[in-house]
Parts: sequence; structure tokens; C-alpha cells
Amino acid sequence: QRRYMSALASYLDALRDCSSADARLSLLSDFGFVLLEDFVSEEDERQLTDYWKPGGSVHGLGTEERYSKRRFFNYGPILTRETHGTSKSTLNVIPGKFGAMPPVVESQRLRERLRVAALQRLPGVEQRELCFDQMYVNYYDASANSYIDFHHDHMSSMMGTIGGISLGSDCELQLRPLEKGIH
Repeated sequence: QRRYMSALASYLDALRDCSSADARLSLLSDFGFVLLEDFVSEEDERQLTDYWKPGGSVHGLGTEERYSKRRFFNYGPILTRETHGTSKSTLNVIPGKFGAMPPVVESQRLRERLRVAALQRLPGVEQRELCFDQMYVNYYDASANSYIDFHHDHMSSMMGTIGGISLGSDCELQLRPLEKGIH
């Protein structure tokens, strides 16, 4: 285990110190992390942001997190609405058919497109790991200074392959190891 942790720490150091974007993406792919630029078209992006924007038909169904002021929407399996003893998000499930996604997501076939992209780029991943049966939508309002800070999505509710789509602007994602002693 010590040799593994040492090798992993060295790998993460190389990733952090890498100045080439292409080399960084190659290193990340070894961990199963793939970045696809322009996955959705400008028209797809407009439709998706219009669906959840303030004044839209579902904006009021979302939940605003107390501290970060971000509005979030959850689709898929029923999850607890509150986690006692934490200042982090409480989840809200949008009522609907079990496993159903919003019409805009279904009409754009986003789950199928993510599934195909994952099968093409992640060797060894199995179809059963690509069900994409839940979805979180986070809406950040710059005028409200909304944000999301470091958090840990627990593996008991975030299983299989995870797909993320950033709309409206670029985003920066920082991955941190759970094990102590890794940089």
C-alpha cells in the first residue's frame, strides 16, 4: 500500500506541475476522467439554460442552498431532503416518473450522447455503469454571488460513471484525494 500511495502521489504531482493542456488531459484519462470540449451546441446550451433560468417554468421548483445561494434541482432516485449536522445542500426531488429526466434533456438525448461518449473514451467501462439515472442541475446567479465550494459527493449516492456539463461559462474543477498523505 505504501508503494501505491507513493506512486499515486508522484502521479498527482506530475499532473499538478504539467504545463501542457494536452498532456494534463492524457494524465487525467488514466484516472478515467475525460474532458470533451463543445459537447453541446450553442442552441442546445440556450435551450438548457432557458429551461432552468429565473422566470422559467421550473425555476421555482428548485431549492436555494442557504449559504452558497446556488439554486439546485435533482432528478432521479428519491434522496433525503435534509442531511442533519451539515451546512451543505439539502436535496430536492422534482416530482415525476421514476427515472424520468426533464423534457429538454430527453429531447436532446443527452443521456444517450453521454453513454456513447463514455463507451468510446473509457476503455473497460461496461454499459451497466452508464445508466445516468440521476441528474443535478446547479444554477449560479452572479448577481446573488452564488457559488459552490469544496464538497464530497458520497459514493453511496453517486455510483457508476458521472457526466458533467458546464453551461454559460467555463468552470474549474479541482479533484482532491480522500487519502491523507497524497498531495
